[in-house]
Amino acid sequence: MSQKSTGQSTARKPAGVVADLSSCRYGVVHHAALSLGWRVADEGSEDWDVQWLDKNVIAQRVLRLAPWQRINHFVGMDAVSSKPNLVRTLRRLPPGQEVSPQAWLLPGEASAFAAALRSNPLKGGKTFIVKPEAECQGRGIFLARRPEDVPRGKLEGGSFVAQQYVERPLLLGGHKFDLRVYVLVTSAAPLRVFLFDDGLVRLCASPYRKPHSSNLATATVHLTNFAINRHAEAPAAEAADGTAGSAAGAHAAGAAAFTG
Repeated sequence: MSQKSTGQSTARKPAGVVADLSSCRYGVVHHAALSLGWRVADEGSEDWDVQWLDKNVIAQRVLRLAPWQRINHFVGMDAVSSKPNLVRTLRRLPPGQEVSPQAWLLPGEASAFAAALRSNPLKGGKTFIVKPEAECQGRGIFLARRPEDVPRGKLEGGSFVAQQYVERPLLLGGHKFDLRVYVLVTSAAPLRVFLFDDGLVRLCASPYRKPHSSNLATATVHLTNFAINRHAEAPAAEAADGTAGSAAGAHAAGAAAFTG
């Protein structure tokens, strides 16, 4: 969490944590603050200890902090917290140390991406996944192998990230999954990270199938977003790797908790 380091007095304000939640729209944060016995500051008040922001913080804001005040972001977090900026950051890795598939930033690199689609062979070619920059919960995501797979007008008037799709993902019970692991970073230099014991496994409701024209639009096969899979039924069909297509009903819900 960000704090200011200046020559100001380090005298602390009276005991009792006051939280500024005026820029937070998430009810769970308000609930957590109240459950800890914190007092919520009046909107516009600068008399607070902790400020929770839903968006990134700029350096000028951190420089105005009192010595005892904390914000839930580091300056520069947007280098990895937005899809386009994450691509730009990963591109700075030295040759041979790449950790992610090839990506294109649209619309700036639309011509290069269109060329990749046109040159992609019909049989045995690559699959690409396209995500809008400003959306979440799986909204606006689509898969494509050829130019005709891109919905008409879909890429107009917006910012997107296109990336080569990983066609052989690690599977859980024959289903695609991802892990939500929660950490608290209290210092960047030196790096200090606390790992929360509990996490979340997000699963696709449908058994995984290698991308094909027949399933490119089947979101419950390729996208693990809970908002997409929560209402889908867990199929009993055998998965692509021969394992059962249902894992104790967890796929129907789209997510399952785990404890470290």
